[in-house]
Amino acid sequence: MGLHTRACACVLAISSSVTYNIASAQESHPSGVREKSASGAQPSAAEPNSPTLHVRANTRLELHAQPSAGGVRIDGVLLDDLDEPLDGRNVLLTLEAAADSDARPETTSRTLRTDSAGRFMQALTRGSGRYTLHASFAGDSLHEPSIFSQAFDVTRADVQLQLVLPRGHVLPLDEPESEFEVRATSPRSVAGLALELRDDTGKLLARGVSNEQGVWHGVLSNASLGAPGPRQWLATSSQDAERAPARTKVAVLLQRASSLKLTATSYDEQHESVHVRGTLSTRSGPLAAAPIGLFLDGEHAQTVRTDARGEFDRLLPLARAAEPFVRHASARFDPDNPGLLPSRSEERTITIPARPGPSLWWVLVPSLLSLAFSWLFVRRNALFTGRAAAPVHRPGVQLGAARHRAPTQSQLDGVIEDADTAAPLLQATLRVARSDGAELHAPVDPDGSFLIPVLEPGIYHLEARAPGYALEASQVRIPHAGEGTGLRVRLRSLRTLALEAHRPLLRRVFPTRELQHTATVRETLRSAPSDWPRPPLERLSDLVERTAYAPNEPTDEQVAAIEVQASELLQPGDR
Repeated sequence: MGLHTRACACVLAISSSVTYNIASAQESHPSGVREKSASGAQPSAAEPNSPTLHVRANTRLELHAQPSAGGVRIDGVLLDDLDEPLDGRNVLLTLEAAADSDARPETTSRTLRTDSAGRFMQALTRGSGRYTLHASFAGDSLHEPSIFSQAFDVTRADVQLQLVLPRGHVLPLDEPESEFEVRATSPRSVAGLALELRDDTGKLLARGVSNEQGVWHGVLSNASLGAPGPRQWLATSSQDAERAPARTKVAVLLQRASSLKLTATSYDEQHESVHVRGTLSTRSGPLAAAPIGLFLDGEHAQTVRTDARGEFDRLLPLARAAEPFVRHASARFDPDNPGLLPSRSEERTITIPARPGPSLWWVLVPSLLSLAFSWLFVRRNALFTGRAAAPVHRPGVQLGAARHRAPTQSQLDGVIEDADTAAPLLQATLRVARSDGAELHAPVDPDGSFLIPVLEPGIYHLEARAPGYALEASQVRIPHAGEGTGLRVRLRSLRTLALEAHRPLLRRVFPTRELQHTATVRETLRSAPSDWPRPPLERLSDLVERTAYAPNEPTDEQVAAIEVQASELLQPGDR
């Protein structure tokens, strides 16, 4: 009497759910069951009718049937609802021949005891005909029983399948077609097997029949395989009169190359910046919402995302110096999807002209007199205005230049722009409120500019906002001597702030400045010291990616959370 199984061992499992049996305290209970009243107190003689709660954990039986010399070997395991093994328990195995099979109808039973790992094993002699295998655990005072039954037909021969791809498990989608082979082996003939190939969604990829050598050679159109990324392919053969069905599953990576192009315009002297544009695409079309790293001389400058057409457009600030110099701009795409290959743009050369030099008159003025005059001028200007001029591109509200003895003015005007690129923010809003709390109408034009023509004397509070940018606020006194005209309200991108909050970790992980500026979040996670706690580091990396690169605009709370988590990682021993 025996048992027939497929070449790929199938896992046979059954689990019973946790049950809660409410019974009277006067009923009998199995030894070892913990009893508790519904109120949580132990039952007493004064409470003969208090209900009692019985809790028994569910259990699961797993059986693996493998062909062996002259028979079949049954390997099994008994687990509880937490996947912990149950040792020292009895499991009853019963092999029963079907009444209409070729074998003599009879039943054989054996009781096996689980070891410390919850496992048990039994060898069965191979016979002929159809059989049913029963496995059961009777349960105990703390565990529910489990029962399993499975029918086997040992009149059919075993079949083993193997799926073979020319390049291992990688399929390049940029090529028009991909070849594959399914190879079958069996003690009987392997010719004429009806075979199918499907993906992990159940989609049928191909059908075929094995030849005399048990080989089915097929060709797939790569255009029909779907998007790049990891997949699971399943090859199966149908059951027939002589052979049992078979199946095999293989992990497959659909891979596509990407192409990144970068162009840079001539230097913009007015904004002291250069305009860079680019596109990211594959052979199937543009890649939208993809993060692109912009680099200057190999150091990371900014990160942008492509739009729906796979394009990006950004101003890179490049301050001039006394002498002309050259910078080299490039772009990089490093995808998280393993199905997309990274790409690098060609390097573009940018020439930055020299800052205009001083006139001949100033060259002839003695150096000492020039320095003295400049010192006196700066001191007088600081005493008069009470503040120093804000440096270019510093985030915040840069007031206009005060003019000594200028006519008093009562208007506010200026522009709201990106602190890193000086580009106007098209969706910015401005809140203007007097010291008594009264708010004024402060419209902002689509180009980021604003104008409030007449204001009453007093101190006014300004708050500028824009989607994806940090709030900036300042105060202006009315009337003024020019400080309220030509305001430049510069906001900082929350995506940039998120990366800067993460940068202190890069300084501890990477030894060189270049790596500290060019490494991605994933590279930081992979290269972090082994003594750093992995779960907090992985949570921080995920938060940085979701804040800096996600399609939705980030929030101030996300940036603050990155700062807190990065600080906590660096605190122990100052690492």
